[in-house]
Amino acid sequence: MWAKDANGNEVATSYRLEGNTLVQKIETKNDTAFPVVADPKISYGLRIYANFSKAEVKKYAPKMKYAPGGAALCGFLGIPVAAVACGALVGSHLTHLAGVWSSAATYNKCVEMSFTYTGSYSGAKNYKC
Repeated sequence: MWAKDANGNEVATSYRLEGNTLVQKIETKNDTAFPVVADPKISYGLRIYANFSKAEVKKYAPKMKYAPGGAALCGFLGIPVAAVACGALVGSHLTHLAGVWSSAATYNKCVEMSFTYTGSYSGAKNYKC
C-alpha cells in the first residue's frame, strides 16, 4: 500500500478493521500537498485488480517483452488443433500485455492488470498515476 501527495511525496498510510469494514488511514502533515492519492496493490470490484507503480513498471517492463514467447508452451498440448488455437489466443493476450507494459514504461505510467474471480486474466491497461 502507498499514498502520495500532489508533489509526489510519500504519505504514511495504514489499515485498521472497524467491525466488518476495512478502513485505510492517511496520515497527512502540515506540508502535505493535496490531493493525496492512495493506491492499494490489490483492489476488488467487478474483477480483481493488481496495480503496479511507475518504479515496478520500469523494473519489470524489460522482462515483459519476452511474455509473448510463453505462447510456445501451447505446443506441449499434443493435439495440433488445440495447440494452434491455444497459441493464437495466449499469444494475442501476451502480446497485448507486453505492449501495455512497454507503453507504460515509455510514458512513465502505472499498470493495472485485471483477473476474474475464477483466476482468469481479463486484461491490462496503463494509466496516469
